[in-house]
Amino acid sequence: MRLRTAGTPAISASVWKDVVELSKVITTMTSGALTKPQMRGLLAKRLRFHIVGAFVVSLGVATLYKFGVAEPRKKAYADFYRNYDSMKDFEEMRKAGIFQSAK
Repeated sequence: MRLRTAGTPAISASVWKDVVELSKVITTMTSGALTKPQMRGLLAKRLRFHIVGAFVVSLGVATLYKFGVAEPRKKAYADFYRNYDSMKDFEEMRKAGIFQSAK
């Protein structure tokens, strides 16, 4: 037996039956496998995640800056001023002729 609709070629009943079964299987698979997308609270959920991440990264950067830049800088200033004699430095600059008013 051949099924024929207007403007389409003839399709055998067994092929038509297979097509209908396949479409039922595909419909069942897609409707059961896909979950609904989360629409409510999506922004709040993503913000919560990203704010926590940004806070952790900023703490890490602040810690690295403190121990990588600020502490060595404070130590270098402390070492410099530990033995610094301002009057000796002034006398050396005066002898070199840097100051016009002090001879």
